Amino acid sequence: MTRNTLRRSLRNILTGMGSIFNLFPAPRPPLTRPKFLDRTDEEALESDWQKVGDDMRTAMKQVDKETDDA
Repeated sequence: MTRNTLRRSLRNILTGMGSIFNLFPAPRPPLTRPKFLDRTDEEALESDWQKVGDDMRTAMKQVDKETDDA
C-alpha cells in the first residue's frame, strides 16, 4: 500500500469510529422535491420541444442575417 492510501484508510477508519459517538447529530435540512418533477411527462416534452423550436428560430434568423450581409 502506498503512503497516501494508508493515510486515507486510516482517516476513514477514524471518521467511522468518531461517528459512533455522535449521539445527537445536527438536524439535516428537509429534502425538497425538484420542480421539474411537478410536471407531467407531456408538459415536460412540450416544454422541451418549445425550447428546441426557439433555438431553431434563433439559428435560422442568424443564418438569414449572415447571408443578407454577404
